[in-house]
Amino acid sequence: MVDKICEYPSKKAWRNLLLISWSCAISGTFVGYATSSINGAILFIARDMQLELVGIGLLTSCFEVGAGTGSILSGIIADKFGRKPTLLIADLFYIITISATAMAPDFISLVLCRTMLGFASGAINVIAPVLLAEFCTANTRARALTGNQLLNTSGEALVFIVGAMLGNLWFDNSSIWRWIYWLAVPPAILLLILHAYVVPESPRWLAKMGQMERSMEILRKIRRTNAEIGTEMCEIKLVLNDEHKHTNSRGINVLSRLGTPWVRRVLLLGIGVAIMHQGTGVSIGMKFGTFMLGEAGLSQRIALLLNILIGIVSVVAMSAGLWLVSRASLRRMMVVAQLVIICVHFCIAAVSIFLPPDLTRGWLTLGLLLVLMTVVQGICAPVDSLLMNEIFPLDMRGFGKGVANLAIYGTACALDQMFPIFLNQIGQPQTFAIFALIGFCSLFFTWRCLPETHGKSLEELEKQFKLGDWNALKKRRQIHKTYDAAIRTAQNGSINNIQIN
Repeated sequence: MVDKICEYPSKKAWRNLLLISWSCAISGTFVGYATSSINGAILFIARDMQLELVGIGLLTSCFEVGAGTGSILSGIIADKFGRKPTLLIADLFYIITISATAMAPDFISLVLCRTMLGFASGAINVIAPVLLAEFCTANTRARALTGNQLLNTSGEALVFIVGAMLGNLWFDNSSIWRWIYWLAVPPAILLLILHAYVVPESPRWLAKMGQMERSMEILRKIRRTNAEIGTEMCEIKLVLNDEHKHTNSRGINVLSRLGTPWVRRVLLLGIGVAIMHQGTGVSIGMKFGTFMLGEAGLSQRIALLLNILIGIVSVVAMSAGLWLVSRASLRRMMVVAQLVIICVHFCIAAVSIFLPPDLTRGWLTLGLLLVLMTVVQGICAPVDSLLMNEIFPLDMRGFGKGVANLAIYGTACALDQMFPIFLNQIGQPQTFAIFALIGFCSLFFTWRCLPETHGKSLEELEKQFKLGDWNALKKRRQIHKTYDAAIRTAQNGSINNIQIN
């Protein structure tokens, strides 16, 4: 047990926190690059390997199969063995699998390699944001997590640019898609080195494992005042105290935790947020943008170039979202976003009914896709990412994020596999009418179930979920009186008055 808080927290604490946060957040660039690499590559892979629509769908969706599996397994491993070692293993696997993807000799090998690349990306996409959430304070967490999502979107935009440049310079070379993957290998090696030497273990995970001295040592490096350190250690101890009571009676494992009603509700909430995110149709722009513009009447060369615009708009929208989520009500933002998304899906359906494939329809489709990406990447993506990294309890945060990501990738897998087939079998109007119907369901879910996490610490959110106080959960920061009193005790320097049973 730690007897006192550091007398003089490091003056470099803010710089340390910023460096660690960016080291974690930049992982999103590599995940985004791998996720959307298929957008620019698919035209050349289809030509190189003579693929039909079913093959295109399988090659696109296999990534999500691997990512979903990687999400759930990495979450369990990270909860048991630590966040940092799990992240380093995922980084190494990313380097191996993206290299293997670039060398795949045939369709079956390419599907297997992309599945494994998805596994590595899914693992990184779980562990890096969890570390980020557990390093940051309540006031900086929203900006940091949405910054991770911004870098994820930047990675997607980057691969659009790479695909467009390679595709237009060597359009007749069907194997040029391999360089989209090769170009990511050197930066991925640098990412592994950065994580190994800059990112420490999560102080919250160390505290959960009883390593209070190491936890406090890390907090001294990333918190600027005694009050911040005292408050944070107090909050962690309060949560651990409740969890130890649970452990004493039932044993600490995932199954026993899922036997608790409020934990099940939080897990279902995370799954619902994940499915709602994919229901926006984000894959349409980020993975099938080139395909959609080609189907609308534009040439493949122009579609590759205009695809860059989708990426740029996504990054700009995400940048605005980064500013917005730390200031506005998350629930209100999501309601407005869902209404706009429903309208866009109906408009795309109408355009495809009344206009033949030509330049007019192509440009209108591009405009509607840009509106869709602005709303999805500017509001839905940062809010959903924020929620899925905040709502789960400490002792199963890795597992909970893994389950949520499994739901994301599982839904994306189904949509990626079925989207080109639906376009071919039932037509574009009916396909987008289905997306609009999903939008109505998401709107109801947002109004009924979405919590407001703005300005709340992770421990405070866990307390509110445990109490089942949905009125407080749907409002901005409101702390339970006894909980608030405990925090004031820590700020007065009496942190050890709170003991872990």
